[in-house]
Amino acid sequence: MIVRVNQTFFSLYYEPNAVEVATGETDPHAGAETWKRETKSLGQVATPQPVAELMARWVMSAKPTTVLDPAAGIGSLLHECCRLNHDAQLVGVECDDETWRQAKCAAPRGTKLILADYLLSNGGQFDGIIANPPYVKAQRLDYSEGNWRYFEERFGTSLDRLTNLYALFLLKIWEDLAPHGRAAVLLPAEFLNANFGEEIKERLLIAMRPPGLAIFTPTLNLFT
Repeated sequence: MIVRVNQTFFSLYYEPNAVEVATGETDPHAGAETWKRETKSLGQVATPQPVAELMARWVMSAKPTTVLDPAAGIGSLLHECCRLNHDAQLVGVECDDETWRQAKCAAPRGTKLILADYLLSNGGQFDGIIANPPYVKAQRLDYSEGNWRYFEERFGTSLDRLTNLYALFLLKIWEDLAPHGRAAVLLPAEFLNANFGEEIKERLLIAMRPPGLAIFTPTLNLFT
């Protein structure tokens, strides 16, 4: 599915005044330190530029025409994607209104920015997806039992109610990735050993079958 660039299309799925076009006036990496301090309580942290570049190279090497960041922050991952291909249509989803407003200046010029809860939204499929999902434990999530049942039906798997937010993002990213699309997702290493992720890891191995996993050494603290 090719995501149309006009605002009318997005307005069919999102609240009025919840879609903006970024101006690209500032560098998101330059403002990342301040943004990180302001949003840590939401489970959001800025992606270090070398890691963002590595992820973008993987996604953009497949020459996608549409690229989504479902946890866009102020746009640093999309910024790296734009550096590699100025012609790809970029879309960022962000649930925090203050961060969304900052992204209007910091994300690459022309990026469509949507203020929404990604897990409860529907924007179609994308050729490329790049993400550093938020880290929020289940005890701090506001989802109702009805929401959890919706996730289970949509993702086709049972879910432990202790599932961290980033694992739910992983499932939806897989659903939103177009056939033969390419995604790069940054996850904490704990996911490999977490009890709550058994069903998700089984789906990862059987259905998603990622081409590879890059694991950073525990002695390397990426987010200091």
